[in-house]
Amino acid sequence: MRVLGIDPGTKALGWAVVEQNGRSLSAIDSGVFSPPKGELAPRLLEINRFAGGLIERFSPDTIALEAAFYQKNIATTLRLGEVRAAVVIAAAQRVIPVKDLEPRVVKKSVTGNGAATKAQVVYMVQKLLSIPSCPSVDQSDALALAICLINRTKRTL
Repeated sequence: MRVLGIDPGTKALGWAVVEQNGRSLSAIDSGVFSPPKGELAPRLLEINRFAGGLIERFSPDTIALEAAFYQKNIATTLRLGEVRAAVVIAAAQRVIPVKDLEPRVVKKSVTGNGAATKAQVVYMVQKLLSIPSCPSVDQSDALALAICLINRTKRTL
């Protein structure tokens, strides 16, 4: 099973591809995409194109996308919804299913604690995937999303 995890953001979009072979998990690739600054519509178009490119490059079975959650700043919440839509459209155009995962569910799946800190998530992602370091929080969040979806899928099989 190959999962593309995406941590949406208007300034930095974390992405990661994790594959399960038997009982082992491996990080295939990950990174952070920073769309060009400026007007929102061209940024969303670039996010859509980038997500589509990831799908075509890595051929995931599914996409794990961080679910929308309420933030103190409603404008930020709305912008994240728009970024999520750009990713969902890229997936729909390529007939790839998207699973929304709540941040607390992801944290609990990866660390055992739904209120885990970012540092705890980074630590567990490194341990679970046997990687020496995780360059950014956005990448570790994307890796955690992919791991969580794989864990949840194993339980439903």
